[in-house]
Amino acid sequence: MQCRRAPLAALLLLALAAASPAPAAATWGASRRLQAFAASSPPEPPLAFANEQGALMAVWNANGYVKAAVREPPAGGGAWGSPAIPDITGSGAASSPSAPLAALGSSGAAAVAFATVGTRYAKSKLAVALRAPGGAAFGPPAAVDAAGGSTDAALAVDCAGAVTLAFANATGVFATTLDGTPGPGPCTGAPAALAAGAAWPAPLAALGAGSGVRLAANGAGAVLAVWAGPGGVMAALKPAGGGWGAARQVVAGAAYGVTPFVASTGRPIIGLQQGTSAFFASAGPAGDDWGAPALASGSKAVSIAAFAADASGRLLAAWLAPEPSGLTRVWAATADGPGAAWAAPKTVSTTSDDPADPTASASGDVLIVGWVNNAANTARVAVRAPASAAWVRYNLGRGWWGLTVPVAAGGAGAALAAWAQPGTTNVNAATMMARPWLT
Repeated sequence: MQCRRAPLAALLLLALAAASPAPAAATWGASRRLQAFAASSPPEPPLAFANEQGALMAVWNANGYVKAAVREPPAGGGAWGSPAIPDITGSGAASSPSAPLAALGSSGAAAVAFATVGTRYAKSKLAVALRAPGGAAFGPPAAVDAAGGSTDAALAVDCAGAVTLAFANATGVFATTLDGTPGPGPCTGAPAALAAGAAWPAPLAALGAGSGVRLAANGAGAVLAVWAGPGGVMAALKPAGGGWGAARQVVAGAAYGVTPFVASTGRPIIGLQQGTSAFFASAGPAGDDWGAPALASGSKAVSIAAFAADASGRLLAAWLAPEPSGLTRVWAATADGPGAAWAAPKTVSTTSDDPADPTASASGDVLIVGWVNNAANTARVAVRAPASAAWVRYNLGRGWWGLTVPVAAGGAGAALAAWAQPGTTNVNAATMMARPWLT
């Protein structure tokens, strides 16, 4: 047998490969204890957000104090902000009786809205606080006088730092966009600075009659508003660089869980539930040609559904469905985009779970579904990462019976789950928790 010597270059490559560590597996990072407080009733869990750069944000209301915590993206160090999480109501006192609204843009710019407490001297107002990217704190809130104290509202932030607010009151559905300040590179814009005590400076656009308004934006600045109109689900699209188009009816009749998305192409997408079925509807980039909604849930009977779509248009639906045995399971189904075939639904909870309402999020190669297992009072999630892989379940810790586990998937393989954790001895105590999924 003849022995041949390997070339030196090949030996060097083999040595380098042997010395290089294997890429770290995606996994859940350490839980972040956001805030502990005593409560006389179950608190609302924190809202969860993630952007395309992998930044994560949790926002919550603890006994009237609106709080926010931001974990910077991997490129920015990947660390949570200061443990002393500021009160962004701007008053230093309990001033918001309602659940906050929030949005996190791809540049790291963020917005939070909340209703102030009305008094005999001042009516309740909807106030908005803004955050510039790069670790900045939230600035002073500005009041949107036309909204009154309505929290039937929604926020969206785009790459240029423009902040869109939509709200509904007794006179209709309105939207207003505050332009941002472009940054030095793509997707680095910051919101305009607001002076303490100032009124919201951007003009209003009337979208139509209705309530239950929701917003979504893509990085380029296209914004989609959806709401419940007099005869069904209504939608209006504001293309990037343009004004609001005419409102269009997407479906007739009542719908639930209506959730808007805008793909990177500008294509508007809406997830919704009607009766015991889950659907997705979509239109072209002009937003004026909504087709018939596509069935996402197959033959399964849906009790309550959650919807997600990523920038490419990949779709995810998750829902509770009763089983013949009397148990309820969490199911999930995916499609590569509007018009694509739906994969067969998969169960993501176990037969021993008694799941509460599910949540869902999708971004790039991460799909995530969250729920509370009422049978064991645990916060649970199922993750597909990469998105072509099988669903894998995880226990995050103790969860509050009957509440949700908000989830958010972002870029750089990052995601976030947030929940309210009950006390071990004092059942009226709770701790707001957040836990990052890291790749």
